[in-house]
Amino acid sequence: MRMDELEKSLHMLRVVYNKYFSGIESVEPVREKDAVRRAFIEMSRVHMTTSRDKFRFRQLKAKSVTIDSWISRSILQIERGTHPKMKFRAQLAERRRSEGGTISRESTRSQREDVALTKVVDAYMVARKKTGMSMDIDPSVIQERLRKQAREVKSRYRCKSVKFKISIAGGKVKLTATPKK
Repeated sequence: MRMDELEKSLHMLRVVYNKYFSGIESVEPVREKDAVRRAFIEMSRVHMTTSRDKFRFRQLKAKSVTIDSWISRSILQIERGTHPKMKFRAQLAERRRSEGGTISRESTRSQREDVALTKVVDAYMVARKKTGMSMDIDPSVIQERLRKQAREVKSRYRCKSVKFKISIAGGKVKLTATPKK
């Protein structure tokens, strides 16, 4: 049973380091690496009676050594600036600089959010018109309220995005925000 957990933690270590090397995670997962190392130390202290367990432990140990060497080689390549993914990012950034426009992720994300909120506000105004409600509401005020509501839902439910749903009940238009994982 403990061998299965050890194998699973080795696999997860490789996945987490792949995320780190890809740039998805910004901090090196040293804690996970130390936890796997501690688990190997604990398992090496356990007396294994069957040949099957001994063989499996040696296989996992070899896999661990391979992953450790991959991690240290990749970190060394990153420090030297020769890691393939880091080279690609550097070339992409250089190309963007030479073209004159640097568009950050944050600006494109905020532009997408603005477009999405505009669509929601337009649909809300159409629904208000259908129900015969007054149309003298400023769309920018509605957008700001939706942004505030989205921030609250994101912080409360720890989600990445929020979906707005428009419904008509009792002759009134309702906007509800639901968390989206």
